[in-house]
Amino acid sequence: MEASKKTLGQLIFHEHFTKYSIPIYQRPYKWGKDQIEDFWTDLTDGKINFIGPIVVQKSEKNIKNDNGKVEKMTIRTIVDGQQRLITSTIFASVLRDVYFTLSSINNDSNLNDRSNLIQSRYIISLKLDASTKDYRLQTAEKTSIFLKPFIQNNDIISKFLRVSTLYDSKRNKNNSLISNEFYDRIYKKQTKHLNIIKDKDEIEHERALSIKNLIASSDEHKRIRENYILLYENVMDHIKSEKTLEEKSNKLNALLTDLTDMEIVEMSIDDENSAYEIFERLNNYGIDLTQADLLKNWVLKNIEKEKDQEKCLKDWFAIENNVGEKDLTSFIRYYWMSRNPFTPKNQLYKSISESKKDAQELMKELKSASQLYKQLTDTSFKFQDLKTSTKRSKDLSDTINSLKDTALKIGSTQINTFLLSIISIINRRKLKSNPQKFLILLENFLFQYFAIGSNPANAVERKFSSISNLLEKSLADKDKLIEKNQDRLFKTFTSDFKNILKQNVNEENFKETFKQLEYVTFSKSRKKYEINKYILEKYEYYLMQSIGKSTNEIALKLSNLNKEHLLPQKPDKWGLTSKDVESYVNSLGNIFLIDIDLNTKMRNNTLDKKIKLLEKSSLLSIKEVYHNKKDVKWGKKEIEKRLDKITNAAWDSIWNID
Repeated sequence: MEASKKTLGQLIFHEHFTKYSIPIYQRPYKWGKDQIEDFWTDLTDGKINFIGPIVVQKSEKNIKNDNGKVEKMTIRTIVDGQQRLITSTIFASVLRDVYFTLSSINNDSNLNDRSNLIQSRYIISLKLDASTKDYRLQTAEKTSIFLKPFIQNNDIISKFLRVSTLYDSKRNKNNSLISNEFYDRIYKKQTKHLNIIKDKDEIEHERALSIKNLIASSDEHKRIRENYILLYENVMDHIKSEKTLEEKSNKLNALLTDLTDMEIVEMSIDDENSAYEIFERLNNYGIDLTQADLLKNWVLKNIEKEKDQEKCLKDWFAIENNVGEKDLTSFIRYYWMSRNPFTPKNQLYKSISESKKDAQELMKELKSASQLYKQLTDTSFKFQDLKTSTKRSKDLSDTINSLKDTALKIGSTQINTFLLSIISIINRRKLKSNPQKFLILLENFLFQYFAIGSNPANAVERKFSSISNLLEKSLADKDKLIEKNQDRLFKTFTSDFKNILKQNVNEENFKETFKQLEYVTFSKSRKKYEINKYILEKYEYYLMQSIGKSTNEIALKLSNLNKEHLLPQKPDKWGLTSKDVESYVNSLGNIFLIDIDLNTKMRNNTLDKKIKLLEKSSLLSIKEVYHNKKDVKWGKKEIEKRLDKITNAAWDSIWNID
């Protein structure tokens, strides 16, 4: 390995054409607000700042030039440093666009020349034969589909895309970034340009329209967009105190110099294996490589053919689209634990990379499992027609859906290991036993253990991994033994989960904690809001089930409801003050599910007016308030009585595990 001290100007922003590419194993662009603030501080603190090493793999490749002759081309691949180089490119584009804005507003050709110079020297460059242009920084395809049109391109359509993004930004307060006049001027130019293209080339017109309508569809693209806006705002704030155009220009020139003077150490390596290994070890600016980043690198490293690598990368992006960038590591871990022993999150990469698992086979399994994971995390998705392989299991789909919904509403993700396993086994027609009772137990367990008990997840995760592994192993038995062994597993783990609850939850602490639950707004705590709504839904379900209502009928009843305080939080019309009722107004005993159309009419009305509206509802929990009563009362005593009733039903029936 060779190392040499350089500046960004010497590395990538210089007169001669230099092209750097980011390899397929690299993670997405990860920098957020904190890293951008550090970057801006380094630019403007008046010092020459060292911003870390840039690791480059240099290799030679034979390519055909425009004349058909084979030439050797030096390929420079960024092993470590892509976050800084992408951010530097974004910042260069910001300076380019600020120069352009100032030149347009002030009709100054010199500033426009400066804008064009930044484009040609910092973002693109003519090749040596001066016939074609190319980008100095070539990113991976998933990044480039947004970075190129939004940052690196500079035709009128891309300019308008950036101007409109800034114009619509929340940061454009009082038109501090883009004025109405400038926006209108650019809009007219791009409209004229689109019309000209349409007359000359329909295909090019469609391409230009796609750029104009480009949206940041992924988290990575959103970060690129938001960092561009943030840096643009910083630059505008930086120069706004300068009174003359010349002073503003000088300050912009100084920022450009500060960018090119940033110091790095270029570390050069020659072979690809070293590149993969170094990637696994280097992190910068506090954005650690995730376990998923490392695993993608490991998979690609263990696939020899370039064609297979490209397919693998497309599959990886498909997986990421299914589960989301934030959940990627968790998904891989849950899937891995459904087939392998319990694995702590920080040991996931080590566990997989040291296994004998074939990389391509792993990708195939993960891609399939990611589609199931997407269904498990989608609140609107419902499984249908799930059944055991030997006979139709009564209400199996409903029970799976209920378990899944409970986990989502109380925020318990640990169950996903087991759900990935059992639904996969069902889909393969390998579930011989009927797990109905066990699944109901798990739903009640999750509520008691996590929503009420707030107990540690580690022991439970191990249990979910263990039963999943054993269920998978049971499939290797002869058909006659599979049902018997699966029955035994469900009975054994039923006992295990009951014992865990007995050690952590009892009737006294359950009821005490349950009664302390209070109404919270969605914005204050989404989890608590969802748990409260879930409790009221299950209570209504319990009441309706008691009179023989079908599952589908109940689900329909619960599909379009809001929460309502019967005693208002602002009870002025009740002859009370907010302080009078603050100790009990948010109690679950005072919160009701109500039809949305009625909820909008309730407001802070008096009790008699609310009762007239409530009489229009068919919900049994509401009928309990006024059923067979002419003179309805509602105060602290009634609220506490209703809370006791819900609490007893919760322990004795709704989430009972015996």
